[in-house]
Amino acid sequence: MPADPHLDVSATSPLSWRAVTLGAAVAIALTAIVGTAVSVLIQWALVLRGLSPQAAYGSMFSSPSFIILGHILGAIYNGVGGYTASSLAGSRPIAHGAATGVGGLLFAVVVFAGPISNPLPFWSVALWFLVPIPAAIVGAHLYARQA
Repeated sequence: MPADPHLDVSATSPLSWRAVTLGAAVAIALTAIVGTAVSVLIQWALVLRGLSPQAAYGSMFSSPSFIILGHILGAIYNGVGGYTASSLAGSRPIAHGAATGVGGLLFAVVVFAGPISNPLPFWSVALWFLVPIPAAIVGAHLYARQA
């Protein structure tokens, strides 16, 4: 067993579900709160340029730049969640990061479970499901490297 419990990767150390839950909550809260704030700011910028509110909203979901920005921010939020969970857990940082990413994945399932069709292109929807776990693991790895 390593001298530093933060770097313990043994499978015998249980996961801290409290740390995982808090890490996932951080990732989801950042996605919901900061993501919404960024979206509203972009909508206002487009409206101030002369677009109608409906056109501004529609153009955001058809703009690859906006969609890519959203995915970059989402990856950062999930990374922060993985970092948070690992810092709270005290052991098995990568396992805690991966479990936190599952929380982000479940959030994506909820987002896309509604009956209204989603305006995003397929590649973007796929990224919503592919990014949370690896991004949270990267955040956990960053914590483990500096711990």
